[in-house]
Amino acid sequence: MKIPRLDEKLHNLSLPQLKVENEIDFKSGDILVVSAGFEDRTKKVLEQIVEREVKDILVVVILYKPLVTENKSNELLELCKKGGLDTIEFSYDREHPEGAGVDIFNHMSNQTGNLWIDISGMSRLLIIQVINKIKEHKTDFSSIKILYSEAEEYPPSKDEVSKALKERVEGHSDMVMFLSSGVFDVSILPELSSIALQGQPIRMVAFPTFSYDQFLALRSIIQPSYSTIINGHPPSEDNYWRLDAIRNLNEIDKIVHKEEYTVSTLDYRETYKLMTEIYAKYGTMEKLVIAPTGSKMQTVGLALVRTHLNDIQIVYPTPKSFVNPGAYTKGVKAVYSLDLSDFPCRGDFL
Repeated sequence: MKIPRLDEKLHNLSLPQLKVENEIDFKSGDILVVSAGFEDRTKKVLEQIVEREVKDILVVVILYKPLVTENKSNELLELCKKGGLDTIEFSYDREHPEGAGVDIFNHMSNQTGNLWIDISGMSRLLIIQVINKIKEHKTDFSSIKILYSEAEEYPPSKDEVSKALKERVEGHSDMVMFLSSGVFDVSILPELSSIALQGQPIRMVAFPTFSYDQFLALRSIIQPSYSTIINGHPPSEDNYWRLDAIRNLNEIDKIVHKEEYTVSTLDYRETYKLMTEIYAKYGTMEKLVIAPTGSKMQTVGLALVRTHLNDIQIVYPTPKSFVNPGAYTKGVKAVYSLDLSDFPCRGDFL
C-alpha cells in the first residue's frame, strides 16, 4: 500500500470557501489585526466594529515604515479611539521585514477568543509571515479567521494601460509605471528560506502584475533556470482585460523555459491546489523560489501551502516608492471571511 506524500495529502484536502460577511460576529476576547494601507478597504472592518459598538476586543494596528503620508494610520487609530477599543500599535518596516511574524504574536499571548486577521491593507510578504507564524505559535488553526475586503474599483483603467502600452511600442516611453516605481530590494527572509542542494536548478514561480519592474527585478536577481508564470483571473467580467494586459506589459511571450497557468484572484483554493501540483512536479529535483506578488487571496493560498512545505523559498520584491498612493483601489464591494478551523497543522499528517 502506497503511503501518500505530504504534498499529496495537502492537495487532497477539502478547503473552506470564502464567506460573504454582512455583519461579522466579534466576541469578547477576540483580537483583530489590521494594517494601515492606502485603500478605502483598509478601514472597512474597523468602521463596522465602531458602528456596531463592539466592545472587549483588542485591535493590533500595523503601521508601515518608511512612512507614506497617504497611509490611513491616523484614520485607523482615530476609529479605535472613537470606539473605545484597546489598541496596540506595531511598526512593520517594509525595507527590513525579518521576524515580523514573531513580534506581532508577542502581543497576543493572552488571547482568549478568535484571532481575526484583516489582510485588506496587508503587504503580501506580511501575509505569508503572519500565517506561517500562526502554525509555529499555535497548536492549531481553530481560532483563526481571515478577513478580506474586495475593492469596488481596481486601477489602472483600461484606457490608461492601452495608452501606456501603445507609447512603449511606438518608442515614446521605455518605462511604464502605474502604482509603484522601482524595487528597493528582493527580500529573502531567514524564516522563509530553504536550502538548495548543490547543482540543483532554480525554478522561479511568479505572479506578474502591473508593477512590471518587480517581475524584472526577480528575473534579474534570481536568474532562474526555469519559470512558472501564474496569471490572475479576476472574478468580475469587467476586469477580464487585465489578464492579457499584464501578460503584454511583462512581455511573458519572450520568456524561454517557462510554463503558464491561470487561477482566480479571489478563490484562494485554486492557487493552493496549483502550488501543491507544482511542488509535486518539481519540488524534488528543483529549488522552488516563489514571489507572492499576486492578489491578496492568491497569497493566502500560497501561505497555507508554505506552512507545511517549508522547503519552498519565499522572496519578495519590495517597492522602492509609490507613484500615486491615492490611485490604489477604491471603495468596497464585499467583505469576506475565511474560517481556518479545519485546516491542519503539520503534526496532523504525521
